[in-house]
Amino acid sequence: METVFKQAIRLMSAAALLALAACSGGGGGGATPATAASNTASSSSNSNSSSSNSSNSSSSSNSTATPPACSTAVCITAPAAASAGGATPLFESGAGTPNFSTNAPPLNTVFPLTIAALQTTQTSVKDAGITSGTVTFQGVTSSGGTNYPIFELKVPSIGLDAPNLSGSGTPATLSDGSTANAVSGVLNYASMGVWAYFPKSTPGTNYIGEALTGYQTQTGHVPASGSATYIGSNGSAQGAPQAGGVAGQIYAPNAAGTAVTGGGIGGSASVSVNFASGAVSGQLTNMFSSSSALGTNPWNTVNLSGSLSGSSVSGTTSTTAAPANAGILGMSAAATGKFNGALYGPNVNEFGAIWSLYEPTSDGGKAVLGVIGATHQ
Repeated sequence: METVFKQAIRLMSAAALLALAACSGGGGGGATPATAASNTASSSSNSNSSSSNSSNSSSSSNSTATPPACSTAVCITAPAAASAGGATPLFESGAGTPNFSTNAPPLNTVFPLTIAALQTTQTSVKDAGITSGTVTFQGVTSSGGTNYPIFELKVPSIGLDAPNLSGSGTPATLSDGSTANAVSGVLNYASMGVWAYFPKSTPGTNYIGEALTGYQTQTGHVPASGSATYIGSNGSAQGAPQAGGVAGQIYAPNAAGTAVTGGGIGGSASVSVNFASGAVSGQLTNMFSSSSALGTNPWNTVNLSGSLSGSSVSGTTSTTAAPANAGILGMSAAATGKFNGALYGPNVNEFGAIWSLYEPTSDGGKAVLGVIGATHQ
């Protein structure tokens, strides 16, 4: 299967928030949820972070800014740390490990997900309380000359079972009339992306989330010494494009403080892992926000600081003041969050994580939920 992370990450960054526009009018006007679903991104093959235990248990100790009491017209609260729900990830098996570029996984392979999601309405954004999910690989489809995985996405806690989803973002109408879609970014051994779900039973209340999966590195294959740098670039000003990148969604009160607005987030990642000490550090740079209502604007640099346990990674995120011209989607130095993920491939080939930021504000708060994919240099 052709590596498609670069193309998918662009689509996620540009379109993810049109789903919110469908229920709020905040990001792009009066589209219906079904129309927005055709533009929204969703995650495809996604998986667990290694040692769902270590990554998930450590996440609860990572600090995140405390949300306000929500006495304002708009109420946006903090995303929870991504979780694999205690599921055992699929681990690589050495040189013969399937990959998403040249040796696709066997049909009907079930990948447990590391997953996080937000529930959105016209005036609110809150954590969806989702801690687990799976994708089942069902084949490959081609769209615009690019190959994308086909899969079944299951998130039991919200009643989502969406078979035959394409990672290209093509919407699917489910048996009950609900709509779902997904955009996946695929490296060789890791896959990550954005998914969206528009339940027919609760019009105006939607779910937008991130997911991560793949063939996680066995603990015994993680080096005991040395270090590695992982780079993911969406082709912005960081030189020659590398496999991977950063994508996600940001939510904030609109200028009038009457509804939720927002946009997609995109950029590049540079992450260092010290195998001897277990320290993980990095930055998300060349970041931008993009929405139909607000255009494309520079956005915050994000700092990562955490640790490696087995092949799982977890830690905290932070930022400094927003760059000039960031507009209402820019965040202040008060924003904090978390990241959870893993190293993937038989030779710690790739880094994947789900990350968040949250800033309490007097008009209702700001929240970001995103994914990172990066390749060993």
